[in-house]
Amino acid sequence: MRALKIETFLAKINHQELSQLFQQIKQSRQFFEILQLSLKRCYIEDQGIKLLSTLIEDCQTNILILRLNLTENKITNLGFTQLCQSLAKCSSLSYLTLGLMRNTIKDNGVLELINLFQNNKNIINLNLDLGQNQIGDSGLNSLAQGLELCFNLCNLTLNLFQNKFGEQGASHLGKRLGTLKNISNLTLDLSSNKIGSKGLQNLNRGLGFSQNLQNLKLILIMCNIGDDEVSGMITGLSKCLKLSCLSLEFR
Repeated sequence: MRALKIETFLAKINHQELSQLFQQIKQSRQFFEILQLSLKRCYIEDQGIKLLSTLIEDCQTNILILRLNLTENKITNLGFTQLCQSLAKCSSLSYLTLGLMRNTIKDNGVLELINLFQNNKNIINLNLDLGQNQIGDSGLNSLAQGLELCFNLCNLTLNLFQNKFGEQGASHLGKRLGTLKNISNLTLDLSSNKIGSKGLQNLNRGLGFSQNLQNLKLILIMCNIGDDEVSGMITGLSKCLKLSCLSLEFR
């Protein structure tokens, strides 16, 4: 497949420059099925995300694989909502990577993920980095509801490091992930969230229903859990009969 890859790092891009860049991409959209944009630390605000959303809609029929790195920008709920609404129109997507660590995304913004996943049933590989945002229990519940709609999902990497959810959010996530019958590779980073022993127990209970899970990596650093809870989780995962590789990081 033909690909277009653009990387910019630590460069302050103004609105006009961003518009010109996206216009050039739009003009060549018929020539690629893979689009990779890395705009890390480029001081992009919601207005810039609106331009990006328009570009995605213009390219929606062509793109099969999309990788967006928007780490450490100035994106709020408004920009994230616009981005999700545009991605929801990309019905041909099978591989999606969204890097949105260190922005200002809260519960109301995450709600739009439900619509995104509801309209993208072909996604089989999802890498979603929402670390160091402001997502609480309600937002994680919305994210979990959206993931439940990804019936064909096989590979999932989810980074939720240092947000604002706790036991309830972790419980919702575990319950919803357990319904994904096709998932075989799962990486979860829930570090620096107060999920506690009860949250871990419910997360474990949900994952126990993942009968096709083969590779599982859990990062649970600074989550208010102890050795006994982790030992209990290992025992609980024995229900995953196809599990061949388990990696746990905690302290």
